[in-house]
Amino acid sequence: MYFKILEILLKKTGSQILWAKNGIEAVNITKANEQINLILMDINMPEMNGYDAIREIRRFNKELPIIAHTAFAMDYEKEECLKAGCDEYVTKPVDYKKLLSILSKYLAN
Repeated sequence: MYFKILEILLKKTGSQILWAKNGIEAVNITKANEQINLILMDINMPEMNGYDAIREIRRFNKELPIIAHTAFAMDYEKEECLKAGCDEYVTKPVDYKKLLSILSKYLAN
């Protein structure tokens, strides 16, 4: 359901949205699609967590903006996300105005 809300919100930006069900799929989708220009990465995913998926993506793409998206709001979580290679960090429940502001920062270029 959360994906559907994000999909409706992001549709307004004109973005095409690809959805990965787990971290392994996120890595594989990113490898297979060079036209991806931003990742909104959930940290708590099955099979491979978001931290590991980010690190794996950074091995082959250091420039792609990655926004960590997590229910964990502790300061050390933000630090871990940034250390893994994220450019930004947002917590759930999402402040949609803040998320759109962050997305526009990266998608405007």
